Amino acid sequence: MLSGNDNKITFKGSIGKYSNNRKNNDITIVSVKQIIVPGSGNFVSWEKSDNAGGKPVIQDKGGYNNIERRSDNAMDQSKIIKFYPKSSRFYKSLVILYY
Repeated sequence: MLSGNDNKITFKGSIGKYSNNRKNNDITIVSVKQIIVPGSGNFVSWEKSDNAGGKPVIQDKGGYNNIERRSDNAMDQSKIIKFYPKSSRFYKSLVILYY
């Protein structure tokens, strides 16, 4: 379980269950069987799963989370300029330039 805010983490091994109860994290997982996200404003991407059908079991219990399969040609999130409005409690991003 990840218990922190505003992290950027890549898990390169195989994970049975990933859980994150905090906010504003950018997580990449190479292989995972189950993803549980009760937090808010998180970006969680996964590449593969050993489950039948090749997809992990996903439970998005929070708000404003983005949980998706990462494709081979996915944009590198580090090259996206992000804005964090002071008036908002939730993570917001605006893509302005991709280089």
